[in-house]
Amino acid sequence: MAIDPTSSLTVIDDRIAATSDEGQRAMLSALRGRLVGEMTGDLEKVGASLAPHFQVRSYPNQGMVADDREGMLAILSMAFTAGIYKAMWVDWTRLMVDGNIIAGDGKLRMVMPRAIVQQMHPDAAVDEGSTYLVSSPVAIFIDFDGGLMAREVIYTDPSATEVRKLEPGELVEGGWS
Repeated sequence: MAIDPTSSLTVIDDRIAATSDEGQRAMLSALRGRLVGEMTGDLEKVGASLAPHFQVRSYPNQGMVADDREGMLAILSMAFTAGIYKAMWVDWTRLMVDGNIIAGDGKLRMVMPRAIVQQMHPDAAVDEGSTYLVSSPVAIFIDFDGGLMAREVIYTDPSATEVRKLEPGELVEGGWS
């Protein structure tokens, strides 16, 4: 079964196409740009979607915490440089836009090397040299300011995280623009 991270973009593209509200289009476009940046390791694309005063909090408190755009970019730079994940995206179940807020839920997906999976999920059986798909239920709430992301709160359930080995060629790579 092919795993295609661009499916998360299709949901956003469909929402952009369905709305005539320019504010909603701007917010959805910023979300899309950030996700593409996180899929490709493009910090400029991520940074262009974030307000200078951007804040992120993830719960439970084992995830990301940043108090400004530069802090968020530093976290992602470290993750990209260290090879913590090859790709990260959300398979949306619901994606809602209301006022200056986008809220959604689904599965947070990360493609990770064995060494990182072992550190994060010591009970997972992992093979040397393999790559894994790590999936967690997620709910995300994003506040916008002037069409840019200003605050993000992420809730995950580590007890419901699934880890499975990817077969060679199973991850569809590229086309993330």
